Amino acid sequence: MSNVTHNLTLTAKKQRGLAIAEMTLVLPLLLLLLLAVSEVGRILYLYNSLTQAQRDGARYLAANAFKGSTQVIELVEATGANADRTRNLIVYGNETGSGTPLLKDLSRADITLSVVNSTHIRVDVAYNFTPIWGGTLPTFGYGPDINVSFPLRSSMVMRAL
Repeated sequence: MSNVTHNLTLTAKKQRGLAIAEMTLVLPLLLLLLLAVSEVGRILYLYNSLTQAQRDGARYLAANAFKGSTQVIELVEATGANADRTRNLIVYGNETGSGTPLLKDLSRADITLSVVNSTHIRVDVAYNFTPIWGGTLPTFGYGPDINVSFPLRSSMVMRAL
């Protein structure tokens, strides 16, 4: 019986530093996986916020698109009052354009408004997503850094009311 106990003690002593070695190999991979999952969650959150703001803007524009009782959609131009209010609503969450943007670096220039088939309005938004760590992956001297920023694009068409 003492021989078995002696063998178990020797095995435990041999494996004493093994857990630390395994952790140093696995920990970077787990941290990378955690970072990737958090970035995917952040992308989904930003895209959801973007489409909600876009939906509010499209709904506002659809409700105010007709010019008087002519049943003709007012031309959506960059200088039109409805277009300005719609862009402000999408970017700032209000028609006046005051406050901070709902999404960091979202601007009025990222929004395109157009008329489709003279009965529908279309709102396109292109938001440039930048990862939390800065947007480039270093290649450590093996070529230029890799840009991982990309545009989140969303498009919505609504019938003018």
